[in-house]
Amino acid sequence: MSTFGRRILSRLLTYLPIVALLFAIFGASGEAYYALTEVRRMLAAPEPGATYHLAGWRWVTVMNPDGVDTAEQHLGFRESCLARYKAEVQAIGHSLLKGTLVTLRNPEGRAATGVLCPDGTAFFSSEGELARWQAAFQQRLAQEADLVAFAQGALDRPAWGTALAVQQWDWVEVMNPGGITAFGYDVEFLETCAIDAGGAAQAIGQDGRFGTLAYYTADPGLTFEGIGIPCPTGTVFVLESDRSFRVAGNPPRGAVHPAAAAPAGLSLNATGSAHRGFKLADQVRRQRRGA
Repeated sequence: MSTFGRRILSRLLTYLPIVALLFAIFGASGEAYYALTEVRRMLAAPEPGATYHLAGWRWVTVMNPDGVDTAEQHLGFRESCLARYKAEVQAIGHSLLKGTLVTLRNPEGRAATGVLCPDGTAFFSSEGELARWQAAFQQRLAQEADLVAFAQGALDRPAWGTALAVQQWDWVEVMNPGGITAFGYDVEFLETCAIDAGGAAQAIGQDGRFGTLAYYTADPGLTFEGIGIPCPTGTVFVLESDRSFRVAGNPPRGAVHPAAAAPAGLSLNATGSAHRGFKLADQVRRQRRGA
């Protein structure tokens, strides 16, 4: 290496710790500033592109510079909101570093509440992910009639199984064919509500394609705190393999049913977690995550 080259290398090594420190201090804010600048540019001069639909609920990062508002609260720039099933998103621009910027429109007549994303929410995604969402959405639409038949059959002729205590707040997709009503809000079939600690779930049916259906009994002291819509007693949903449950000592409070064995195929592992394939839930999760 020449003398000049060694001199340059020496200077770089001298300043490298300082550069690293500055990057650590300003890197995150610099990224946010870049994203904000890009979003303002695209929102000011949108280039409408393809439209896509969500195959299920999904957390997204709000990129609207001034945030977005639901009936209960304001969600600021880079906070998270929950995009719902059947929401339509349209590409309006592209950033080299952040991907495709899309804006969201909820299904007609389905206003946002709590942490659900309102119309006009902007967020980034990749083109590949958007294409996977659309493919999963089309597949789920084709399955809806079979899902309704499965859920209605289990509700009409429940095969009551093991009672499971809910360990923590978690989102589930409503499988009641007619939807549910909670705290004045209507939640439609395959839209989202939240189960919470103190509640219980109990298997009532199983389908080889879709998994095990559970009946939820909410804690009698359940209240609405404006964060998300809690699931009321009577909500049914598909158990998912990564949920955290434990075996409950007694059947769900308020549930009236004959004693019966757990549906075939449902077992409990050593930790009490409901564990089987749960094919639909796992498949949709992989599609959401881009696996």
